[in-house]
Amino acid sequence: MMFARLLAILALIVWPFGATYGTYDPKICGNKDFSLIEERIMGGEDANPAEFPNAVAIFSNNDYICSGSLIAPGFVLTAAHCFMDATKESFLKKTCGDDDQCVENHAGPGNIDKCPMGFSTIETIKKTITVLIGAQPLDSKNKKLSIVDVDPNYVHFFYRGCWQHDIAILKTEDTGSAIYSCILPWSTLNLIHAETDAVGWGTDEIKRLRTHNKLQRLEVGFVQSRNECISLTNGELPVDGICVPELQDKNTCKGDSGGPLLNYYDMSENEGEFILVTLGTLSFGSSCSALRGNQAPGGAVYTRLDFYHNMINTALGLDGHYDDLSFTDDEVNMTLE
Repeated sequence: MMFARLLAILALIVWPFGATYGTYDPKICGNKDFSLIEERIMGGEDANPAEFPNAVAIFSNNDYICSGSLIAPGFVLTAAHCFMDATKESFLKKTCGDDDQCVENHAGPGNIDKCPMGFSTIETIKKTITVLIGAQPLDSKNKKLSIVDVDPNYVHFFYRGCWQHDIAILKTEDTGSAIYSCILPWSTLNLIHAETDAVGWGTDEIKRLRTHNKLQRLEVGFVQSRNECISLTNGELPVDGICVPELQDKNTCKGDSGGPLLNYYDMSENEGEFILVTLGTLSFGSSCSALRGNQAPGGAVYTRLDFYHNMINTALGLDGHYDDLSFTDDEVNMTLE
C-alpha cells in the first residue's frame, strides 16, 4: 500500500531552527476521510471547505493578495511572485542594466528579464504577511497566523528574471490539527490527463468582483502534455511548468496566484481510497479581462512541485523524502508525454 510507503519515508517535521510542529501523519495528509462530492475564481462555484481544507488565504497588511496550500503542520506553499515589491527595481535590471549577456547568464539562453519590479526581503514578509488557514471566508474573525520564517530559495525566481522557480515556502505560527495536502512524485501519480481542481478567492470578471469572500473551486480539466502546454502558451513555458487549458468564461484570475492545482488521487488503485494531492502552484496565465474580451484562451501554468522536492524536504526538515526531478528536457518530456 502506498500509505505504508509514505509512513516509512516521512519523518518528524522539524524546522532547521529546532521548532517542532508535529509528525507527518498519513491519516491527515490528503484528507482521505472526506467523501468526494460532485467552479468564482471566474466561472467557478463556492467550494466546500471540507473538500479543500488545505487552502490558505495570504494577506499583506490585512489585504488579500494570494492563495496557497498547507503542505505540512506550519508550512504554506505559494508562488514567489506574490512577494514582488513595486518600490524596488528588478534584480536583473539592477545587476545587469542593459547588458543582454548578463541577463541571459541569469535567466537562461534567449530569455529576457520578465520582472517588472524587485522583491520583498524575508524580514519584510515576516512583518507584513499573515495567512488564514483552512478554506475560510476572507472576512473570518478567526486569527490570521503570522509568518515565522521564509525559505530563502524564493529569491531564485527573481534572480532568474521571473522566468522559473516561482515557488515560496512560508513557515507560520502553529497550525495545530489543520489538514494539509500530500505532495507525491509524478512517477507515482501518473496524472497526465487526470482531472484537477483549482481553488482561490481571486477576481471574477463575470461578476465584477475584486475578490470572493468564500473560497471558489474550479474544475480546470486535464493536466496537459508538455508539447500541448508549449502550444497553449505560445512557447512561453518554463521547464518546471505544467499547465491546464483555459476557457473564456472559466479561469483562475488575479488573486488566485500561488493557489494549488489539486487532485483527489486514488491511492488504492480504484478501490476508492482517495487523498488530496497538491500538484503545483499557480504561476501565470491569461488575463481574465482579456479572456472576457474574446482573447483566445491559452494555458494556465503551474510550478511543478516534484522539481523542488529537495528544497521542500530541507525547509520541512525531512530526511529521505523524494529527490528532485532533473531539469533536463529528456526527463521532463518523458514524464509528461
